[in-house]
Amino acid sequence: MAGIFRNEDSLSAEFLPEQAVGREKEIRSLVEALKPAVEGKTCRAVMMHGPPGTGKTTAAKIVLRDLLEHSSKTVGFYVNCWQHPTRISVFSRISELLSEILPRRGIGGDEIFARISEDLRKAQKTGVIFLDETDRLCHKQESTA
Repeated sequence: MAGIFRNEDSLSAEFLPEQAVGREKEIRSLVEALKPAVEGKTCRAVMMHGPPGTGKTTAAKIVLRDLLEHSSKTVGFYVNCWQHPTRISVFSRISELLSEILPRRGIGGDEIFARISEDLRKAQKTGVIFLDETDRLCHKQESTA
């Protein structure tokens, strides 16, 4: 089968193209919403929605990649909520990406969030978090205790 595809890597789930063809308008809107983060400021929340397979994840990952390449004031996080379906697991994943070591005994979400915030404050960085497949968070029951 070798030689059928110009780039067999493009068949991988991790493949990220240089640009999202046909999604230029959506990418510009997302970039505009994230401009304050480039300056180290808080930006507004953005929710992307649409049918499966329309390029939402690809567009978000491209914008995140480009943001991190062009801004020294931001730290970016991509979290797939199908893999991390609770608030605690989302916070734990972000902590892991920050290399924040969490105790094995477990700690509350508010404490994990405080640690994330403190790490970003100390580094003088603005965090940009992309939560993908957030509908999974709505379906997963989680104890608040």
